[in-house]
This record gives sequence, structure tokens and C-alpha cells, in this order.
Amino acid sequence: MTMPVERARSLRWGWEFLWELQDATNLTPQQMEKVHEILRHYPSTSEIEDWAKALEDVEFPGFTEVTGGHWIEAENHERDLTDVQEGVPLRVDRGPTTPPERLQALLRAAEFFRQLRFAKNLTAEQKRDLTYAQRHFPELWDLTYRRKLLKE
Repeated sequence: MTMPVERARSLRWGWEFLWELQDATNLTPQQMEKVHEILRHYPSTSEIEDWAKALEDVEFPGFTEVTGGHWIEAENHERDLTDVQEGVPLRVDRGPTTPPERLQALLRAAEFFRQLRFAKNLTAEQKRDLTYAQRHFPELWDLTYRRKLLKE
């Protein structure tokens, strides 16, 4: 079972992974286009934390007492010992991003990460980072099902 804080961490790792892929020289032009398309609205580390804090009092149907009924929970970096990756900005100024655009970026990221699992052009480090990002990343069905609930 994915805990809410694990989901937030996985979303952050997805952000960090995509950010680093911008400078990758081993991606195809189509893969690079997808990275830029997703990053346009993918939530940054700060936005994920803000989002989690805004939803901390919202209970989601179908979540157990173990998760406190929450879908996402802000990370406690002192407790969790999961440092934010150096060189990856906590926040970017890219203009307004609406909740539906952010959710669409997460849906695209989930699909892109699935496709990358079978890509033969990733380095060993990129494959490892992808595995970390995907471990607790929300499933497509989960994001689609909660689309209305996740709009702020």
C-alpha cells in the first residue's frame, strides 16, 4: 500500500527526473519533446508540497484509516531523510498552471514513464532514477478516478 507521503515523494522524484532529462543527450527528439511538454505543467517540489498541505484536511473516499483517509501528504524532510536533489529548482516561474493542466501533466508523465521503462536508450542511472520515480507514482486509473477530487 502506498502511503500519502510516499506518493508525494514519488511525485517529487518524477519532477526531479524530468528536470534532469532536459539536459540528457541520449534521448530521441520525440522523447525530449515529451519531457518539455510534461514539464510545462508538472508540479514542482514546492507546488507538490503546497498541494499536499492544501489537501491535508480533505478525506478521499476509499482510503483507509492507515493513510488517514488522505491521498497525498507533505513530506517532512527532517523526518524522512529524503533530500531534495541539488540542481533541481524547488519552484519555477513558468506562468499560470491550472489544476486540470497539472493533473493532465501527471497523466502524461505516468504514461511517459511507462514507455521509458522499455526504452533502450536510457543510461543505467536514468533507469534507476525512473524506477524510484515510478515506485509509488499514482497509477493512471487512480489519477483519472480522482480527477474531480484533486481539483483545488
